[in-house]
Amino acid sequence: MQKIGDVTPTADINGEWTNGNVAAGAAPTMLDAAWLNSVQRELIAILSAAAIATDPLNDGQVINSLKKLFLQTSNNLSEIKTAGTAAQLSARANIAAAALAGLATQVFSVSTATANAHAVNLLQLNNAISALSLGNASTKTVGTGANQIPDMNSFTSSTTWFKLPSGKIVQTGVFSTTTSGNTIINFPVPFPTACRSIVATQQDTTFPNIIGCIPLGTTQFRTTTWNYNGGAVSGTSVAYIAIGD
Repeated sequence: MQKIGDVTPTADINGEWTNGNVAAGAAPTMLDAAWLNSVQRELIAILSAAAIATDPLNDGQVINSLKKLFLQTSNNLSEIKTAGTAAQLSARANIAAAALAGLATQVFSVSTATANAHAVNLLQLNNAISALSLGNASTKTVGTGANQIPDMNSFTSSTTWFKLPSGKIVQTGVFSTTTSGNTIINFPVPFPTACRSIVATQQDTTFPNIIGCIPLGTTQFRTTTWNYNGGAVSGTSVAYIAIGD
């Protein structure tokens, strides 16, 4: 930005305006068009940065542009909420990245964080959470109990089974019946307490068969397959799903 002293020698030694002293032979500072244009361009640049078009009938465009460009602390970040979902997601990502970067070099303590001139107080924090539309999820702890939020450690799994945060385990598999039609199958993993239900489906589409399953403790189940005449069926491909805890 230009000072008036950058465009005219009639400024004082600090490059600032002077009324001069005619009696002492010191001329007042000349009002130069180049300097006025420079100031105008600086002001227009603020409007352009805020994507606001000039309006000759509006004398508040500079302050409106500054409000748009910078968050107003007195509004508790409500500008982000007003800006919509995309702005909220971007703000959350930026806050999370900044927090992680800070945590790498900082030791947190409640007394330090809530002291004067440090971090934020509880009211400011709650106002920020509300403005970011975080709801009450940001106040929950990680876990599988009431009013807790499970993390990915609560969703353990493999190719043939998965465990839910409630403790329920779902297991799947495919097998072929033996010559007697009576087959014992091992679960991919033992159920800690019990198998509660097994459902099996015939995959051989040649003839419809009847399939029965019964748990044998926590590690196995027995299955028998009959044809429509009541005879045991061997070599039939069967898929199953078992649920337990």
